[in-house]
Amino acid sequence: MNIIPLLCGLVTVIIIIIAFIYDLTEPGTSSTPTEVYYSVTKENGKALKQDEDNTVLNGEHDKLFWFIQVTDMHFSIFRDLKRGPDLIQFCQSQISIIRPKFVIVSGDIVDAKTENMLGSQQYLAEWKIYQQVTDECARVVQGQWFDIRGNHDVFDVPHVNSSNNYFKRYTSQKKFSNQTSYMFDFNTGYGRYTFIGIDACLAPGPRRPFNFFGRLREQDVNQLLEYTHKSRNSNLTIWFSHYPTSFIISPDLRSVMKRGIAHLSGHLHTLGGHVPNMYTRQKTGMLELELGDWKDNRMFRLLAIDHDLLSFTDEVINTWPLVLITNPKHALFLAPRHEPLYRIATSTHIRILAFSPSLIKYVNVSIDNIFLGSAEPVKDGLFVLPWQPASYAKGLHKISVSVADSQGHQKTVEQPFSIDNSQPNFSFVPKLLLMMNHFVSFSSITDHNTDFQ
Repeated sequence: MNIIPLLCGLVTVIIIIIAFIYDLTEPGTSSTPTEVYYSVTKENGKALKQDEDNTVLNGEHDKLFWFIQVTDMHFSIFRDLKRGPDLIQFCQSQISIIRPKFVIVSGDIVDAKTENMLGSQQYLAEWKIYQQVTDECARVVQGQWFDIRGNHDVFDVPHVNSSNNYFKRYTSQKKFSNQTSYMFDFNTGYGRYTFIGIDACLAPGPRRPFNFFGRLREQDVNQLLEYTHKSRNSNLTIWFSHYPTSFIISPDLRSVMKRGIAHLSGHLHTLGGHVPNMYTRQKTGMLELELGDWKDNRMFRLLAIDHDLLSFTDEVINTWPLVLITNPKHALFLAPRHEPLYRIATSTHIRILAFSPSLIKYVNVSIDNIFLGSAEPVKDGLFVLPWQPASYAKGLHKISVSVADSQGHQKTVEQPFSIDNSQPNFSFVPKLLLMMNHFVSFSSITDHNTDFQ
C-alpha cells in the first residue's frame, strides 16, 4: 500500500487546522464588537443618535428593496446545455414575479473547459450563451445586471485587454471601462446603498487547475480602499466577488472590507453538496455568505434590505412559494456593528416577503409554537402582522411562517430571532472554510486537483 498520498493528505489537513487556529487567535481581532460602522444620518450629514431615530418597522411598504444573486453558471458548449435556457426560464417565470431591483452574478459565467476536461480555453460560443441570457432576461427583468469575473472566466487570458478576454465584451461590466473591481450605488429616497465588486482573478490567467485561488496586488487593494472611502456615508455597504475572502491571497483584505455588512461569493459549489449552508461571520463583524452554484444545483439567493436590516434566503429554482422573513431577522445573521438592530425591538409589525405565480391564500405566523395570526398583504409581496416584541425580550425564540397559494403549493419557514441580540453559533465546517488564512496552506492545497472549480 502506498502511504505517501495518505501522508500528504494528512499533512494538508494538519496545515489547514493550524491555519484556522492561527486565524482565530490572531492578535487584535477580538470577536467583541468594538467599532460600530452603522449610523443614521440627517440631511446635513451629521450622525443621528439612536434615541433620536424615529424610524419604525411598521406595516407600511417603505424603506424596503430586494435583489438577486446567482453564481457559477459554467455555461458550456460540451456539457449540460440547459444551463443557459434554464436561466432564461428562471428570469421569465420567477424573477419576473419577484421583481428585484437588480441581479448580481458572482463569477464563473463560463466553463472554459475542453471537451475532454483536461485542458482549458475561452470559447466565444460560451460567452454568447451568456449574452443571449442577459438579452432575454432584460426583456422581463427591469433591474440591472452586475457581474464579476471568476477563475473559469480568465482561463488562458493573458491580461484584461487580451482579445480573448470576452468578459469585457459580453457582460455588464463593460460599462466600467478597463476597471476590474468596481462599485455602484443604489440610491433611494431614504438612503444610499453601496455595492463593491472585487475582481481577484490572477493576471495573467493560467490554465486549469492553477487558479483556484485569487490574488490582489497592492494597487488592487488601494483601489478597494478608495471605494470604501467613497462609501463611508452609505447606509450599508455590501461586497461581492467570486472567491470567498479565505481564497484570496491579499494582506489585510478583511480589514479593508470591515465596513461592509456582508460579502457575497460563490466558487466552492457547496463542496459537492456536503456544505449547503456555507456562512460565517468574520471577526470584523462582516458576514461571509457563499452561495451554491447554478451549474449543478440551480441555486439562487434572494436578499432584502428592510429598514437597513439585511436578510436573505438561498433557494432552488422552480420552488413556490418563495418566503423571506425580514422582521424579526434571522438571529444567526445579526450584524451589530453594521445594522440598527434596535429597530427590531421598537417595531410594530412582523414583516414577510412571499411570492408565488398564483394567488397566496394565507401567510400564517407562529412564535414559539403559539399561533399569532395571519399576515395581511400590503403590496408587491410584502405581508405584515402586528406584534409585541417586548414579549420576547430575552434570549432566542423561534418564528414559523407557513404560506400556501391557490395552486396547492405550501412552504413553512422557521428561524431563530432575538430582541436582545442573542445569537446561535455558526457551524464549524463553514467557519473552517471561510475564516482560515489560506496563504498559510496555499502551497500544500494547490498540489491537489479538486472538482470544486
